[in-house]
Amino acid sequence: MAGRCIQWNDDLALPKYADRETCAAIISHFYFPIKPRTIATWPLVVRKPNRSAIYDVEEILTTLKRNLNQRMLISRHKMYTLSRYPKGGMDRLELNRMMKLWPKIMREVSNPWAKRFSADVWERHSDPVWLPTLKQAHFIRILYIEFVGRDEEVYLVED
Repeated sequence: MAGRCIQWNDDLALPKYADRETCAAIISHFYFPIKPRTIATWPLVVRKPNRSAIYDVEEILTTLKRNLNQRMLISRHKMYTLSRYPKGGMDRLELNRMMKLWPKIMREVSNPWAKRFSADVWERHSDPVWLPTLKQAHFIRILYIEFVGRDEEVYLVED
């Protein structure tokens, strides 16, 4: 039935078989919001008594857990959060301080990706409202630290 919204709660026992709307309500309650149409795209065995699609709830939950485990392995490298970048975002003051040495850094980098990245950062930093994302700030700091660490050697001056 189109447009009906099923809510699931902990008091209800999981059925052996359910339609897409009920399966979506179960998954939305226990895991994350999902639409019934998404379940139709999953590789599941569908039973069609009386021309209505019925799924095995146990099979759906097993498929869901398997997909979640696979996606966690894949997406572990794609999540850019403060836990991954503990220094967090970059403010304008820190960006301006790093941009003073940025032309020298741009000349020193040899990796093609780093050259494009440093040129892009140099071009964007002149915009007064632009601030780098967490990932950009992370790589800007890495390039800056590598350059400064190499450039700032202690020279002993004797009188």
